[in-house]
Amino acid sequence: MDNRTRMIRWLKEPIFSKKIDPFINFLLAFAGAMLGTLVYPKTEMPFWQFLLWMIPVAILLVAFLKVVGSVWKSNREQQEMK
Repeated sequence: MDNRTRMIRWLKEPIFSKKIDPFINFLLAFAGAMLGTLVYPKTEMPFWQFLLWMIPVAILLVAFLKVVGSVWKSNREQQEMK
């Protein structure tokens, strides 16, 4: 299999797959860590209070991403059935 067919197959795969998920998780974790290090010094709250504030935000973000992923996946499956 040459590089062109491998690239075409890779581009046709869904975004949320077992091959790509570890990379997405790493990028989201890295972005969250960088966001935390940029935002925390500008606040005047203690670190424990900052963590208590970030936990609900992270839960909401993960829930939002799961809903978007499931809607995207169901739309993709419907398109493939046509």
